[in-house]
Amino acid sequence: MEKRGLSPVIATMLLIGTSLVAIFIFWIGINSVIQTQSNKISLESQFVDLKVESVKFDSNGNLFVRIKRNAFGDGEVNGVAIIISDGSKNKVIQEKGAIMKLEVKTFIITKDSLEGLGTIKTVSIAPILNSGGKNTQKGIVAEKELPVNVDFVADENADEEPEIRKLIIID
Repeated sequence: MEKRGLSPVIATMLLIGTSLVAIFIFWIGINSVIQTQSNKISLESQFVDLKVESVKFDSNGNLFVRIKRNAFGDGEVNGVAIIISDGSKNKVIQEKGAIMKLEVKTFIITKDSLEGLGTIKTVSIAPILNSGGKNTQKGIVAEKELPVNVDFVADENADEEPEIRKLIIID
């Protein structure tokens, strides 16, 4: 009686072939996830230098946020998300418009947009960058904390420094 079996060489070739097919299938699946997530992960926001220069209110309660982009960084900024916080609630307002290096822009946020917030404590900004043909909001790069009991009033010309008036509370 003759016993027939697989030779060790053929068995080894089958194991290697099966392993290569499994690795190929795994790579196809994981590669699509890597490509999708790599668009979200970017160091560009770390190299975009934005600064909140000033925060002012006009007599109607509208908020003027003046933002400056410094020379450092190469990302293409297509807008900015302005995060306004009263300490417990936040409002995120996305403003579109490219900001070039060394450019200063003043964004006007209407009083109606601030409805539901108490006394504003901080104004933060996060760049909206062009990443892979899509605009993607990145993390916060600058924040300005507003002093307590100070009312900032902007003149008609938003480029001027605010008039600062201390609030005096009399019991």
